[in-house]
Amino acid sequence: MCKSRALKRGQVRKVLLYGLGKSNLALYRLMLLDDNLKILVTGDNIIFPDEILKEHRSLLKDIEIDQFDDVYVTPGISEKHSLFLKCEPKNEIDYAYNFIEAKFIGITGSNGKSTTCKLLADALEFLGKKVKIAGNYGTPLSQVVLESQFLDYVVIELSSFQLRVLRDIQFESVVITNIEPNHLDWHIDMDSYKNSKLSILQMLNENGQATLESDKICGSPRIPHIFSIDTKLDFVPMNQDKLSQWRSIFPTLKQLSCDTKQLSTFNFVSLEHRMQHLLSKSGIICINDSKSTTPGSTLFALDCIAENNILLILGGKSKGLDLTEFLTSLSLYKNKIDKLYIYGDLQKNINQIKNTGIEFSSVCLFSDLLILIKKEIVKSQILVLSPAFSSLDQFQSFEERGQVFQSFIEEI
Repeated sequence: MCKSRALKRGQVRKVLLYGLGKSNLALYRLMLLDDNLKILVTGDNIIFPDEILKEHRSLLKDIEIDQFDDVYVTPGISEKHSLFLKCEPKNEIDYAYNFIEAKFIGITGSNGKSTTCKLLADALEFLGKKVKIAGNYGTPLSQVVLESQFLDYVVIELSSFQLRVLRDIQFESVVITNIEPNHLDWHIDMDSYKNSKLSILQMLNENGQATLESDKICGSPRIPHIFSIDTKLDFVPMNQDKLSQWRSIFPTLKQLSCDTKQLSTFNFVSLEHRMQHLLSKSGIICINDSKSTTPGSTLFALDCIAENNILLILGGKSKGLDLTEFLTSLSLYKNKIDKLYIYGDLQKNINQIKNTGIEFSSVCLFSDLLILIKKEIVKSQILVLSPAFSSLDQFQSFEERGQVFQSFIEEI
């Protein structure tokens, strides 16, 4: 799979790694194998792990950006950062891509991209292909190179943060699950966010294929092979609750000459914290959708739940979105929702929540909210955590929020 463990000898290039998340740390390990690179690592309030050699460490104040041939940033560095005024930074994928001979499939979107990535990768593996998931969900691509596996395909989940700085990769196929307002705390505005998502279409190879929402096709660049995400299937999947995801990857499976009818016997095991159905010890149906960090994902969750009598947990850390449209849409579900449980930054929108016509309770802390729910919930109700907000106010991640919720379920 690896084309080479080092680039051909030539002129030494100076590279700067700005920030040290798991992506740039994997990139650093890979770059150490190339004698033609002079590496420097820095960042805002950075703490260097022991494996970063002392000669590669530098304080930010001592660096002149224009002395470097390439600058690689972690996805957490916002485009509002002053660094973007000084250079055109890259992502670790730009470097690692050059060492892999497998075909690349890119998946992005506001909601559902991790599930879509796993569904595609698992389906391809079921059909006998060697596949790895990399990028925003999965393993940094640099780490995939270091593992030196033979692969037929690499499925890469790409956030808008990564796409904003991605430069050189070429995809065999791309899928855009949807585009809705998100991450306006990171992007300059909605146009910047949307353009980052759509930029993946410019990264197709000359025979590449794209799948996206039908209403987005007209406004997209001219692409020879473009399909609607609503394409009909030629088989009946076992996981009917994942029908929209199946439709989004179906054109890609056909492009790769897969015998899709074999997939009628494939039972997909979904990811945790994404519309995960659970049952409490007292028989209460609960749904852990902690990954829901946008209004669109919460509305999608409500559409997927056939039952009424829902107790819906909403809130967390705001991403700077205007919630007017979301809360207006939420009122359309008032016959389906028994009560809203509000926490975190969403408390600032109490007056708009009142206008939904849905009963609600509001507290600051997630833990206090669970105590309140435990007192009020009855067996005929369905408890749904689909918060529409980031978890980073009171948790390290959406996974931690989901795990706390799951522990709570075991108590009721």
